Amino acid sequence: MPLLYEGKHALQDVNAAPLDNYFNMISEPLTPYERADLKKKFSKADQLNIAEQKIYAICWDITKHYQKNFQGTGFKGQVVCQSKAAAVKYKNFLDSIGLVTSELVISPPDEREGEDSAFGQTPHSVKQFGTA
Repeated sequence: MPLLYEGKHALQDVNAAPLDNYFNMISEPLTPYERADLKKKFSKADQLNIAEQKIYAICWDITKHYQKNFQGTGFKGQVVCQSKAAAVKYKNFLDSIGLVTSELVISPPDEREGEDSAFGQTPHSVKQFGTA
């Protein structure tokens, strides 16, 4: 069976003023260094990509794209997510939209889960073993 890969991106327009106002309110007790660090952490794409509004918009796009191009053809689609929690959000939103069916497949736990690299371990995750 041939495999067709279609990378899709949800267009997102962010109104920065209300976000900046909210951030300034909640970060008021922090030092300037802590404030900059917090803003940097939550401005990363991986955090923005798991925002519920974005996942919901992507689920609508997936639904419409699948209906238009593949529904009734026998083909199936697959969505790969950055985390198990994100996968559950996608499943819940696809189910709430209700126009396509979906199943959730999650790999078993991996001792490297949460690591920066899928091909090794970061120093804090190396297990120490005693000698006999």
